[in-house]
Amino acid sequence: MYTKLVSEKCPQLEKLLNRYEKYHRQFNTFSASPNYFEFCVDDPFIKDTEQVIFECYEEGVKIIYLFDEKFREDHSMTHEECLKYLDQLPKAWYHCSKNESYK
Repeated sequence: MYTKLVSEKCPQLEKLLNRYEKYHRQFNTFSASPNYFEFCVDDPFIKDTEQVIFECYEEGVKIIYLFDEKFREDHSMTHEECLKYLDQLPKAWYHCSKNESYK
């Protein structure tokens, strides 16, 4: 579904995208840039005042958690952990990630 966008913006990640394609119905946003593709998911644990963005790079997944309009936490997970999370939705994303920083 997102193959054309990824092939235009970040062709080196087309093979990686194939691993995520079966979850496209769980994505409520998807975009791509030269170094990564990103998505947000329909997760009942994410509040209306929060945003969780999954950025998929070749080496792994960075998660940006934005909350209370001013705060940000950075988390990370492997692709295997991210795929496991997508498989088991609606369990919350932070059960599969590592907290990297608090800003």
